[in-house]
Amino acid sequence: RQMCIRDSYTYVWSNGLPSTAGPHQVCPLSTTTYTVEVTEVNTAITQTFTFTLEVESAQIIDEDMEICQSIDAF
Repeated sequence: RQMCIRDSYTYVWSNGLPSTAGPHQVCPLSTTTYTVEVTEVNTAITQTFTFTLEVESAQIIDEDMEICQSIDAF
């Protein structure tokens, strides 16, 4: 967990994301939940937000096939 103060808020993200407001680019290999705690510095009021990215594996329904090139391209 990392913390950053930006303007009058701090951000604490899960899963190793940088401690900035974002946006953040992620590319998980499996379904992953990200959590950020946002705290207003002056009042210490904290709110937690959770985002889940679902990763679905592509389903290939065709059989393997062989591709041959019989004539040189150039």
